[in-house]
Amino acid sequence: MATLDELFAEAGLSAPQRTNRGRTVTTPGSYEAPVEGIQDYGAFQRGFTAGITPGLIKKKKIDIRVDAAAKQFDALKLNELIETSDTDPVEFKKNAALRGQTLNLLKGELRSDFLKAARNNDTQSMNNILGQLSNLSEGIGNFNTFLTESQKTDQYDMEASNYRIGDNTYTDADGNVKPLTFNQLAEVNNTNPRALSYVQKKDEYGAVDTFLTVKNSKYGSFEVNISDLNAAQIQNKLALNADYGTETASHIKNNPIVDQNTTGFIGPNKTSSYTTTEVINGKNVRVTISGKKITEKTDDLNRNNARAFASKSIGEDDFNELMPSYLNKTLKRTDVFSNQEDKDNYKAMLSALQTKQGMINYANNNGLSLDQAKQAVKDNVNSVIQKSLENEYLKRTGSYEWNGEEYVPAVLDRKRSVSEAPVEEDDKDTGPTTVTSFMEDIFSKFNAATSGASQVLKDSPIDGILEGNDAQNTLTLLRGKKYNGKLITDVKYTKVGEKPNGEPDLRLQVFTQTGDDEIPQKSLVNITDAGSRREFLENIARSKFGSGTTVSKEIAEAYTNIQTTRSEVQGVFGIYSDRLRKTLETGQWDDNIPAKYKAAFDAEMDRKAAQDFDDN
Repeated sequence: MATLDELFAEAGLSAPQRTNRGRTVTTPGSYEAPVEGIQDYGAFQRGFTAGITPGLIKKKKIDIRVDAAAKQFDALKLNELIETSDTDPVEFKKNAALRGQTLNLLKGELRSDFLKAARNNDTQSMNNILGQLSNLSEGIGNFNTFLTESQKTDQYDMEASNYRIGDNTYTDADGNVKPLTFNQLAEVNNTNPRALSYVQKKDEYGAVDTFLTVKNSKYGSFEVNISDLNAAQIQNKLALNADYGTETASHIKNNPIVDQNTTGFIGPNKTSSYTTTEVINGKNVRVTISGKKITEKTDDLNRNNARAFASKSIGEDDFNELMPSYLNKTLKRTDVFSNQEDKDNYKAMLSALQTKQGMINYANNNGLSLDQAKQAVKDNVNSVIQKSLENEYLKRTGSYEWNGEEYVPAVLDRKRSVSEAPVEEDDKDTGPTTVTSFMEDIFSKFNAATSGASQVLKDSPIDGILEGNDAQNTLTLLRGKKYNGKLITDVKYTKVGEKPNGEPDLRLQVFTQTGDDEIPQKSLVNITDAGSRREFLENIARSKFGSGTTVSKEIAEAYTNIQTTRSEVQGVFGIYSDRLRKTLETGQWDDNIPAKYKAAFDAEMDRKAAQDFDDN
């Protein structure tokens, strides 16, 4: 049994001091002697102990609970937001304000509430507080996982992924309404971190969710349910990366391409060569093209194998997951869509694949039910991916070229033989006589002329003009040719601004003869737009060769070949830059460079020759 001193000490009190009072002894008989009673200190101690012990024990138990609760709470750690790099799809920096908010929860009022609940033995409140913190930590962890996964650009196709935040939208500087994405959230976080905060809400069933909220940003006020951003939702948002090249190469490895047997017939009448007239260094010379093409039997085998490969790929178990990425990659191809309208329609289908709301929008815009829209999107996307896979296979045989509508057998081992003697005046025609040679000629010269105009107007003020003799190269090229069926009589360049790279933004006016009085018709051409340049040059070609289906097809094929050549040359220069640089300097082909790049080299040499002519 504890002593009295110990009990008082445990209660935080000082034990009372006992004193020795002197006894009074009197003479017997004088009066009744007062005699001190016996002092039973043991009885007092027993009574005191019986009264104070329950309170002390209760206090001790409370103190133990509070100490344990404090240790439990102080051991808690909340997730923090990771810091992504400026090369990641979502550039999200650590937010000190958000971190401070979580620390305040751990060190401030929430801790006091937890210890108070422990003192009162209120386990329900303690569990609620721990659940609140767990929910917050889990939500932050979800968001971290999303940011981490978004950095795996080798695994996911970010352009095909869904970065939208619900159905939220914002209006950009040009007045366009755009979907709000995690990229805008990241921008607010990086520029105005105090606009972000955590808020926890109960749903109608009592479940608590954590929201990352944004208040009064340039994109308005909005919130992201990060509790709902679980693993399944992340996978739904991030589209698996599909790659036509990898898929095709893997198939070909296990199913080798058949031998590409060739024939010597390449000309229009099954001839082994054909001749055209080109202008090189200011002289009209004869150029003979020779080569070979694959046989019809080989062509049939290639196309059958391409269809089989495409059907097999679309039938794979993971195709539905890869579909958004396949479609996104298709939109970047140059061998699928013949016009911008088709491409825009498939862009809308990509949005429909990314989100439920996107599918609803597609249904509404096309007058379809939701089920009809889903089926239409599936059928159309499967069809265009089928075509893309087939095209990729045919392209990898090395035997085809794109004519603007389909892949057709190409001229292989192409050789150009240029006559050293100029064409005599009597033999000279009025320029290139074939669609292909005409397009190649006018395309290269037009680009050279407009580049020269751009250089002249580079340092001029806005509204600077280049016309008459100052635009002589362009006028010489275009005079006598027809635009919209009318003879071109004059041209004028106007500087309307500057592009982001510092180059001048130019507009070209073309003047055409409208009658005998030579009153000009003004036609405005945006020469900074590749589509406008193409339409302009194709218009001139149709005026020369006719506007029938066959001619239009030849023009499209010629233009595509030009663009393909330019693209291929750029690719070649990137791979064999040092060797090709030396090769171009000498103008002599290096046999150590793969032969498949010879045609691109020849085309580049012709372009340079034409440009040199224009510059002189």
